[in-house]
Amino acid sequence: MAQNRGYQAPAFGYRGTGGRQRQSLQPDDEVALEAGYISNRSNLSATSERSNAGDRRPSYTANHQMANESYISNRSGGAGAASIRSGVRIHTNEHEVVAPLHDPTGKPLRRHGTETIGDVLLHPLKEFQLHQKRTEAYEAEKTDWNEHHPESIASVKDVNNMTDEPIVEDVRVRLTMHFRHLVGDQDFKFNDDQIATLEKPLQLTPAEKEEFARFKDTDDFIDFLERTHRDFSVKVHKTVKMRAQLASAKSDLFSDSSKSSFDLGEKSNTFSSDKTTNTSSTEKPVNEKPVSEKHGSGAFKKSDSGNFSEAPKTHPHTNHSPTDLLLDLNDNVYVQVQFIPIVHHVHHNKRRAIFAVPDPDLSDEIGEETSATWVELLGDVFYVGWLSQFTHSVHINSIATLNTYAAWFVVMWWTWCSSALYSSRYDRQDVAHHIYKIIELCGLILMAGSSDKLKFEAEPKWFIIGYIIMKAVVLFEYAVIFIVSLGAHFKSSRRPLGAYVAASAISIAMWGVSLLYQSQADMTKRYALWYISIGMEIIVHVYLQGNSRVSLAASHLGERFGLFTLIILGENCMGFIKMVAESNFTSSVIACNVFGVTIIFCYFFMYFDDFSGEMMSETKLSQLWMYLHFPLHLFQVAFGIALTEIITSHNNGIDTDAAFQETLQKCATTEHAAAASSATNSSTVESAHYTVLSLAAEFAPAEGSGHSSGCDDPLFSIKIFWITAGLILCFNAFIKLINTPVNRGSWKSYVICISRILNAVVFFALSTITFANLNGLGMVSVMMACLLFQSGVDLLD
Repeated sequence: MAQNRGYQAPAFGYRGTGGRQRQSLQPDDEVALEAGYISNRSNLSATSERSNAGDRRPSYTANHQMANESYISNRSGGAGAASIRSGVRIHTNEHEVVAPLHDPTGKPLRRHGTETIGDVLLHPLKEFQLHQKRTEAYEAEKTDWNEHHPESIASVKDVNNMTDEPIVEDVRVRLTMHFRHLVGDQDFKFNDDQIATLEKPLQLTPAEKEEFARFKDTDDFIDFLERTHRDFSVKVHKTVKMRAQLASAKSDLFSDSSKSSFDLGEKSNTFSSDKTTNTSSTEKPVNEKPVSEKHGSGAFKKSDSGNFSEAPKTHPHTNHSPTDLLLDLNDNVYVQVQFIPIVHHVHHNKRRAIFAVPDPDLSDEIGEETSATWVELLGDVFYVGWLSQFTHSVHINSIATLNTYAAWFVVMWWTWCSSALYSSRYDRQDVAHHIYKIIELCGLILMAGSSDKLKFEAEPKWFIIGYIIMKAVVLFEYAVIFIVSLGAHFKSSRRPLGAYVAASAISIAMWGVSLLYQSQADMTKRYALWYISIGMEIIVHVYLQGNSRVSLAASHLGERFGLFTLIILGENCMGFIKMVAESNFTSSVIACNVFGVTIIFCYFFMYFDDFSGEMMSETKLSQLWMYLHFPLHLFQVAFGIALTEIITSHNNGIDTDAAFQETLQKCATTEHAAAASSATNSSTVESAHYTVLSLAAEFAPAEGSGHSSGCDDPLFSIKIFWITAGLILCFNAFIKLINTPVNRGSWKSYVICISRILNAVVFFALSTITFANLNGLGMVSVMMACLLFQSGVDLLD
């Protein structure tokens, strides 16, 4: 049956020329069909049908109505049956259709084949013959049309004018056999009325009609459909618990003495609880009799096969239409025959614009659905590489490295965000925007090449220049739109666009000033200039959030932020998999790896289970929703690094109390003799830890190395591990709260958000533990258990 899945057999309808349903077959045509002389069906009765000069082809709506109402009485029965009897198959495959198309007035339109270069190489003779047949069919109908319609001469160029109007080319007939229950009655008998109803849609021959009358059950019917290569489907809507129904029936029978039979009509229907709409009057099966007439007073009966089944109350399928034919074969099985119009769209390739004038006023585009372009997704791939390069070269093991990571991530995130803010609103996919993206990516590569920790802190020249290049592209793009807005019709757009231009220009100037502070000693001044410039731009965007002329609601930023969140989680997975590949293959390490995967998936589920990009259509909340993603992404990347280091510590066997004390003593000896003395004389491990931490922070700037004076504190990773995990929960809760309506019906969402906050508090409390309390496997296990519990709570909503 699988090999026939895509075959639209002739038994399910015959295409008249150009999609018209022929009203009857001429005697000559019947003879030709019976003899098997069907070589080009596009010419069948083409002339005779268009002999009337006043004949007009119906429009899409009219043709659709005609196909639905009069399809059963058209020529398909005779033509299809004759073709089957003669052993000649009428092709209904769209690729092999040779009949011309027609516009709403009936004028023939030249049909172009759908063959590809590959088809021509594989079947050159066949494709050439189909091309000749298409040409002959069109020329025949064009000649006939021009004779009877001199006022509207047909031409091969007419098809170019049909771009905006679809053409109903065909009506496909599809049969589906529905089983209300998997366990139920499958025995039935076709009566004469049902066979007559199915004769024309299935194009039954007299011999096949006689065979229909001998069917005893659904197996016979399905075997016939498969043997004759009919295209059909089988649907089972739900299983039925027969024992429960019988027990319920028996209980009702003995509890109510007024019932004299096994009447489970209402009870059985209530038990089935089909959540579908009742069949309308236009959907009633042909010649259907009331249930009382078919099965007596009771609606629950035993069939010949010994199965109990309930009376048909509804037709549970949801894809029905008023034009479907529905025939109940028994209480459990019914047949659905659908008439589906196949619409032909004429597509013309359009040349990509060199420069498309951007629209300064986006208020008329609010609510229109858009999606990320391929160019935007290509840019995101570069950000993935940049993110991967930095996170794999930086270990967050001290305050100094944490500051470096935070500064880098702020710049990286805003660089991506400012590009997304523009492209998701104003990109018209013209060649100019592709050039802008090339220049922008070149600046990104300069920044990525200077993202190594040592270069980022001590030699940031090319990093700054790369950022200036990227911001200059954004400034130029906004300047172009601002110039367009100077027209008389876009007065209201000048102010917000001018603010964007001014903010970008000031930001570039501040980054230019930061070139004066390139030494590691001036790192604080440099960071201050960067943060101020980015904060100023964010304030401008937040201030203009309610302006519909530059509204974010006319963008696909929601989709972009969802994709970028997925990229961040994917980066965690990349670092995690790299660590797994280098780890030892022991049972405890394998358990850590499995638990780590579960943790990452739980965070994925927590964000995307109820993700809604439609928040960008809410102009008052879109900015808040958008900027909450910055700390979320920041802590997600930091958590991924910390998770990798916790599991690496367990793999290296340094997640024990003894190993931790040994590490502290080693750091104290190598860093400062006096500090080592005071640290080793401390009464507790924790006091020594904080002493070494303060020394590491003090000496880190002077050393300029990537590992804080050579001392990697293991407890710092533990604190980052728990604190960032809790902060991710908090910001996920805040993002969900923004999407939550303020009403009593949203109490489950409030429970979920409160649960996330409580889980975060637990994580914050656990940040004070050391390896003396829990090793790496224990920490990962506890976090996984908490997040699995949180995922269970999330399923409430």
